Amino acid sequence: MTSAFQTLSRRCMTVSALLVLAACSGGSGTDLPFYLDNPTDQPLTVRIDGKDHVLAAHSGADVALEPGKHALSAPAVGDIEFIVYKRWGDQSALEEFFDGNDYNKSRRGGLINPTLADYVIVREIYAVDDKAASHVKPGQRKIELNGMRYQGAIEIVNGLFIGKDWKYGVHEDFAESETSSTQQSNIFAKIFTAADFDRYYRQNYGTPEPAKTAPQDPEARKARALAPPAPFPDFDSPDMQKVAQPLRDLVTRYQTAADPAAQADIQKEYTAQMQGIVTEYMKVANKLSEKDRQKYNDFIVWTGATIGKPALVIGTAK
Repeated sequence: MTSAFQTLSRRCMTVSALLVLAACSGGSGTDLPFYLDNPTDQPLTVRIDGKDHVLAAHSGADVALEPGKHALSAPAVGDIEFIVYKRWGDQSALEEFFDGNDYNKSRRGGLINPTLADYVIVREIYAVDDKAASHVKPGQRKIELNGMRYQGAIEIVNGLFIGKDWKYGVHEDFAESETSSTQQSNIFAKIFTAADFDRYYRQNYGTPEPAKTAPQDPEARKARALAPPAPFPDFDSPDMQKVAQPLRDLVTRYQTAADPAAQADIQKEYTAQMQGIVTEYMKVANKLSEKDRQKYNDFIVWTGATIGKPALVIGTAK
């Protein structure tokens, strides 16, 4: 019998191996998998919940964290407390729906970046042939990194907690092919350190251009990384402000919800409220200014990004 699975080949130049993939650690069913990374040239010690993790230069370790409140200490960030958020929804159902290939199921875990270094997420097309590949187009953008400017299906990230949005980790290569029983093309992502990304880019796309802006001050980067999400500005329209307020309050409450049961309740309520605000927006949209219509789009993105974070800093450790 012919297999229902088909091979999706990577539609990009081959890149040589960077590093060996670290072994995965265990954990309970409620734990979320994080990868604690040290991209620097020096060894690094990070303490999480009283346990020291000693990381050699250019290495990392898997860390399983339960939903709830935790403490972290590292030279670049000091002593902080943070909340890890539980998985969303039924994990087994999500895996079945996504054919086992989705790598961001349920917004689970991610990368802990204790040095507040720059990382780059790169997206590549996998397809059975060029025609199938033409049906998917990852978004393009320009980024500036270490004095150079790059362009492509790339995204720069540098928070303390980087939500998992990739299939291939920081010490994995892009696979040359994937299998699927339902799709002829797909987009998969990999997260790179800044140095590894520069090598990947030069090998595949040539020499980047010089950057046009100065790099961010390290203290400003630290302040931004450890600050809570900024509150969303008010709408000019009182009607729209009234419609959005319950969802705004819910997202604010979620940011300090340390209890996993409370997190689960808010996640369910968020889904219902999001459906409600879309319905209510359609009733008043034609009365809104162009500014408020754009603000509504930004508000939906803000709520999703905030409530979708794997973890948030809630203050300095006591």
